[in-house]
Amino acid sequence: MRTDEAFLKLESSPRGLANEEAKKRIEMYGPNQLEEKNRVTPFKVFIRQLANVIVWVLAAAAIIALVADEVINFWAIIGIILFVILMGFLQEYRAEKAMEALKKFVQPIIRVRREGTLKEIPSKDVVPGDILVLESGDMIPADALVIEMIGLRVEEAALTGESVPVNKEKDEMIFAGTQIVHGKCSALVVSTGMKTKLGEIAGLVQQEEETTPLQEKITKLARTLAAIALIASLVTLVTGLFKGAPVTDMLLIAIALAVAAVPEGLPLTMTITLANGMRHMAQHNAIVRKMLGVETLGSTTVICTDKTGTLTRNEMTVRKIVLPGSELDVTGMGYEPKGELLNGNTPVDIENEKGLEMLLRAGALCNNAALEELNKEWKGIGDPTEIALLVAAAKTGIWKRKLDDEMPRLQEVIFTSERKMMSTLHTIKEQKMTFTKGAPEMVLERCTRIYDPSGVRALTEHDREEMLEKNHELAQKTYRVLALAYRPLSEKGDELEKDMIFLGLVAMLDPPREEAKKAIETCHRAGIKVVMITGDNQETAKAIAMEIGLSDGIVPLDSITDGKIRRILEDGAITGSELDELNDEEFSSVVENVRIYARARPEQKLRIVKALQDRGHVVAMTGDGVNDAPALRKADIGIAMGIKGTDVSREASVMVLQDDNFATIVEAVKMGRGIYSNIEKFTTYLVSRNFTEMMLIIIT
Repeated sequence: MRTDEAFLKLESSPRGLANEEAKKRIEMYGPNQLEEKNRVTPFKVFIRQLANVIVWVLAAAAIIALVADEVINFWAIIGIILFVILMGFLQEYRAEKAMEALKKFVQPIIRVRREGTLKEIPSKDVVPGDILVLESGDMIPADALVIEMIGLRVEEAALTGESVPVNKEKDEMIFAGTQIVHGKCSALVVSTGMKTKLGEIAGLVQQEEETTPLQEKITKLARTLAAIALIASLVTLVTGLFKGAPVTDMLLIAIALAVAAVPEGLPLTMTITLANGMRHMAQHNAIVRKMLGVETLGSTTVICTDKTGTLTRNEMTVRKIVLPGSELDVTGMGYEPKGELLNGNTPVDIENEKGLEMLLRAGALCNNAALEELNKEWKGIGDPTEIALLVAAAKTGIWKRKLDDEMPRLQEVIFTSERKMMSTLHTIKEQKMTFTKGAPEMVLERCTRIYDPSGVRALTEHDREEMLEKNHELAQKTYRVLALAYRPLSEKGDELEKDMIFLGLVAMLDPPREEAKKAIETCHRAGIKVVMITGDNQETAKAIAMEIGLSDGIVPLDSITDGKIRRILEDGAITGSELDELNDEEFSSVVENVRIYARARPEQKLRIVKALQDRGHVVAMTGDGVNDAPALRKADIGIAMGIKGTDVSREASVMVLQDDNFATIVEAVKMGRGIYSNIEKFTTYLVSRNFTEMMLIIIT
């Protein structure tokens, strides 16, 4: 539970809470768990099938048939009703377990300091005021204020959508559901359970479900048919009685009209068509969890997509290496160690490039990540930037595990936000050597020499300026740039990070999916707008958008007269803070033309989806993180990633992509449009046939 400011001002004892006080607080604030509301049960799924208006119209037709002594028709209609309900129940009973999935983000056992000693307790027993003791690899169980830290970096991608770990300082907040990837800390718990940021998102996820376009159209059709049947029956009955026809005969005719007006085959045919569509999409890696979602895909006019893990691979990749006198391109994508290092179009021979070999060794040794192959798939464990360095080295046959055996680590000077560097000390054949990586400007400050093609020489001011200029150029293109250096130690007690030899720069980024550009082109040709909504910064979002063909789309400035809106739109993308400056009317005036949103918060994604829906669009939302779940639920059809996606996003969605391939959405939309067309055709046929029957009865 989030506490008030008075609580934060209470003096926190370094010994932690007393056991008795902890018991009082868990009674006061409740367990550190996410409450589950609106839980979907088999009974609720069954009731949802009965909520279909056309089922009630059919039920009325069955009663009328029974009254008219049409026993065969009665049982036929009852059979259709039962079949429709059963099919809908079986297809849709995959209970909404978003809350259970959210709970998995909370580590079951956590270390806290109580009464001066370190204790391990279930995470559900953590209370406001507890002091957490966390280190690299730990999942954070509650929102907490950092009291002490050493080199703390937290992976917040699942919560914020940012692909790069965030540095945390003393007196900054860390949040439940995120993970520490570097360093350690102690932190004062401020919020638990539903009052954490994770809990707030959970509350957003648990909204009432929206009706699909097909549900709305079928409901409208059912009401129209019911009204026609009632009016036709009454007019015929009154007309017949007025002309002196027998009352009994006219009642039978009125009942026959009511039965004829209802297309009893419609729900049966629609259910079979949608179920067949679900199976067909499943064969193409698109699992539709709700039957009516098949049709919604065919009606989609806008796809709102997250960047990280959806348009990009969510796998940092080294793309360029800058050495003194040369710049190399690195091929290959993701964590699979396949690719080449190219100087222009010529592959680089690592045996003849000792400076390059030393740089790759430095990146692999000054590194706490791991790279391994599991079930024929390469997995990285640790900081994504460190994993990228391991992959780059492995592409040339340099493997960290072998290096660690050859050059055992003796010491580590961990990364801090002040130093912006990390160094490790190693030994090889009685020679000690230090390797350093970090921000180029900080590493260059500690270097006095440089490794160029001729060997080690003095680092000149021109060298320094050249490398800093290259760093600036790459950063402008949204690359994450690190510098690497090393130093053989000559004396015991030598300072590790001084008089170093500069090796070069490595530039990395989270690359776009290869198939994303083609898929977006296909969407544009089909008249479907694609909108990127990401938690990453504006420059990164624009660079990725340009690479995949999504950079154009902001409304032309010459058509904007409002100065505030012109200022916000002139950068080519809207940030979350700029979106806050626009009221609903202003935002509505430009929402259809905006293609890129950066630094967007979860609640803003909801606002974007709602604004598009208010403009009459059928909105699909793709995503893979916890932060995407509310928008996935709000959208007409939420599309989650099956491989990289969190359990939360999958359970909040209508469709799950088994291959995480954006192009699969395009194929699914194509199938959905075909299915929607078929539904329109047989609906037209059934309604026209029943209308003909009704007219024949009236004329007769």
